[in-house]
Amino acid sequence: MNLLANYEKKFPVIVKALLNAAKNNRLAHAYLLYSDSVEIRKNFAIALAQLSCCTTRLDNGAACGECVSCRQIANNTYAEIHYLTPVGKLRKIRVGDTVNPEPNTARWFENLFYLTNISGSKKIGVIHDAECMNKEAQNSFLKTLEEPPADSQFILATGNKSKLLPTTISRCQLLTLLENDCKYQFSGTEKLFFALADLYFNGDNNIVVAEKSTQIICEIANSLKAQVDEKIDAELAIELEKYDDSIKKNIVERFENQKHGNYVEIRHSFIDAIHSFYSQLYLLSEGCDFQKLANQEIFENLNFNLQDCSFTGKLNTQKAFSCMIFAEELIQNLRWQVAESLAYRVFCMKIAFKTSNVKASKVY
Repeated sequence: MNLLANYEKKFPVIVKALLNAAKNNRLAHAYLLYSDSVEIRKNFAIALAQLSCCTTRLDNGAACGECVSCRQIANNTYAEIHYLTPVGKLRKIRVGDTVNPEPNTARWFENLFYLTNISGSKKIGVIHDAECMNKEAQNSFLKTLEEPPADSQFILATGNKSKLLPTTISRCQLLTLLENDCKYQFSGTEKLFFALADLYFNGDNNIVVAEKSTQIICEIANSLKAQVDEKIDAELAIELEKYDDSIKKNIVERFENQKHGNYVEIRHSFIDAIHSFYSQLYLLSEGCDFQKLANQEIFENLNFNLQDCSFTGKLNTQKAFSCMIFAEELIQNLRWQVAESLAYRVFCMKIAFKTSNVKASKVY
């Protein structure tokens, strides 16, 4: 299976350029994948690895999808693909000790590419959330990017390339894979948006609605860690079936290290969804065309029709603006070591009791 073919329609120019480079044996030794989609960053990196490692490319440069390397990469059994991901509560990639660097550090990752390659296969290094490498880690990795070990390729994936050092970016070929769309994929999205809508439209001076919305928001927030653990454990179970006992310990460790990082990501997505709901209500109150909203799906299946112009004209601009500001304050508060349930309760109470009597004047 040719994995890169999955992106020919979405990113035709980039895919065509990569195929042409592969055809002429001019693939870069290091790529920087810049995308606002976690899934694209993850899957495109695998597709690019397959393209690089294919031993019998087609005439147009595409991976054959049938050789041993292609099948192993597609099935996640390719032994010479190594990953580096952020770990710990701060989600950082540290530089590591000079001698015997600890796992999941930049120096530990680099050393993997200087070990003897018995199989003779090309080595691929994938750094997810590369912006989480601290300055020391990036500087340490520069020499490897400049002069990579023989038969190796590095793929750095990021959703925020502005946090990377200019020297790091300059040593990679940039592939911009933006969708300009944010998908909320945590369980409970529909329930969350119902609660936020109920709070806005029915919560004026209503303690019952405010408490109900708080309870729903807290319930979903408290389920995020379990959602991540369930997903990672399911992926781990599949991976463990592919390998013998000698390397299972390393696989388990790698997946366990992913859990906290994935939790931070899904928590950020959850909080962002709250802000996005009210910011888009504000845009509608100012006369924005519903079809031009970035996340129209937020309002799907709700018991009111925001596409009805007569209805959107009744939205209170001042109130919607205030709700958006309260959501921004919530984001700031949750960056500190606060009781999350208290932060969500204060947020809901503000919307219920501090926006109920605002005037419908425009905000400029």
